[in-house]
Amino acid sequence: MEAEEEAAEQDSRLSAAVVRVGESGEDAGDDRERRQQAAEVGAEGAGDAGQRQHQDQRRQAAEQRQRLQPLRARAKRLEAELERLAARKTELQNRLADPTLYQDPRKDELKALLMEQADADQALAEVEEAWLGISEELEAAASAS
Repeated sequence: MEAEEEAAEQDSRLSAAVVRVGESGEDAGDDRERRQQAAEVGAEGAGDAGQRQHQDQRRQAAEQRQRLQPLRARAKRLEAELERLAARKTELQNRLADPTLYQDPRKDELKALLMEQADADQALAEVEEAWLGISEELEAAASAS
């Protein structure tokens, strides 16, 4: 809107300049030269409007990045936690793969590992859910801009 208003104002100034030039009674050569100068001033003003629009777009993009930064940081922390939990789950699966673990003398150790595995699975599911929520928020915010 601002660009349109500025363009209309420049057109108005240009028209006024042309009328003044035409009323001054100067010869056609001077009239053409002044029209050219007025047109150049109008073109410069349009360039300024384009530059302001570009600056506004850059400012809005920077503000958007600033607003999304906490979400991105949280997503990064959740990704690190997902990796940690996945590694822990793999470690537990490897330990549970030991056939001697299932013999009577190690039943208590087996029980503890199975409980730990259940806790790790639950924690992994919770972190994945949180990460998906943050990812959806980031995606929605990115598509809204």
